[in-house]
Amino acid sequence: MICLGYNRLTNTACDNEYFLPGVRSVKQFYKNKMLRVKTPVMICTHCGWHTVGVDQVDELRKRTKKEYDIQSKAKKSNGRA
Repeated sequence: MICLGYNRLTNTACDNEYFLPGVRSVKQFYKNKMLRVKTPVMICTHCGWHTVGVDQVDELRKRTKKEYDIQSKAKKSNGRA
């Protein structure tokens, strides 16, 4: 759906090249568990579609691990380890 050029995104669904940074909740699978993670993304100014930019991937990884740890800790404290 997107093409990545040098410091450039193109949404091939609507041919838009203008994106703004934002935060969205995205689905992530980590250790066979589906998580919803709020993370920085790039949002298409034309249709609102969003993607994780190249420079945002490390932050997504950190937030995914953190969310997994939070949920695992909550399960253990409820006796569902």
